[in-house]
Amino acid sequence: MASPRSTSASSPGGAGRSGSLASAASASKELVLTGRPVDAQEALRIGLVNAIADPVLDHALEVGGKLAAKSPVALRVAKQLLNLSPGALEREAEEFGDLFASEDAKEGLAAFAEKRAPRFVGR
Repeated sequence: MASPRSTSASSPGGAGRSGSLASAASASKELVLTGRPVDAQEALRIGLVNAIADPVLDHALEVGGKLAAKSPVALRVAKQLLNLSPGALEREAEEFGDLFASEDAKEGLAAFAEKRAPRFVGR
């Protein structure tokens, strides 16, 4: 099902999260918190990706062609609304500095280098 909004240069209004996006968000939280890797098939099943393409370049060119035919203004607004999470990138950058300086980060790096399980202390 296609959305006519980007074709007609109108705002995507009501760009709320669907159930599948909420499910992917829940799965992505688990993956971020546990660090568990997923293969392409699982990523597709849980909604982290919307396609698995081989050859990937053909698929990328097809999608790029479809996007190039749309209104750049409408696509920009749609992307902004879909990615709406106030201050998320700024907050991530701030938190990363603190996390990287933590004792746990140093322990994690040391454990990785020494090929042992980390002993985190919560600081």
